[in-house]
Amino acid sequence: MKLPFYLEGYFLGLQDPDTPDNIRFIHVQSDGGNRYTLKLAKPLRHLPWQQLTVGQPLRIEGQQSFQGLDLPPKLKAERVLFDPAGLPAFIASEEPPKPQPAVLEVCTRGTCRRRGALELCDRLQAEAKTCAVEVRTRGCLGRCKQGINVRRSSDNQILSQLSPQAAAELLSPWRTPAVVSGTAVG
Repeated sequence: MKLPFYLEGYFLGLQDPDTPDNIRFIHVQSDGGNRYTLKLAKPLRHLPWQQLTVGQPLRIEGQQSFQGLDLPPKLKAERVLFDPAGLPAFIASEEPPKPQPAVLEVCTRGTCRRRGALELCDRLQAEAKTCAVEVRTRGCLGRCKQGINVRRSSDNQILSQLSPQAAAELLSPWRTPAVVSGTAVG
């Protein structure tokens, strides 16, 4: 189900600033301090997003689609007004925001459970002690036939067809190389 949304906030940055000709997502902070990642409709992807400064006021209209009870809605920006009247200047806090630890959410329902999700979760929790990753159990991610399913918070991607043996591979992006005798191993 899609519903319209209206958001006034401040530009925080681009999802992938290294690809200037294919900007698909922007990060915005509302006046209340909530942060959002918005997908840009195709006509908006060619606007000069690189020229915006962090904290620039924006007024955004678009469509939100709901994914499920436990999931945030997906927001698609269809109209953007830069520097709208009525928004005060953005004041960055003195302290930079503390980075949130990455979260891996393991579906432990139905098919995923039967295929070893609890064992995968146990292995992830045991190995995550060496990484900055939080492992959580959760309900269905909606891909039952492709289980075991895990969602990464860093990019909100759902990884499917996993096995309990995939724990080390899932954690590899957050591992730091071990240092042995001054030489990095990894």
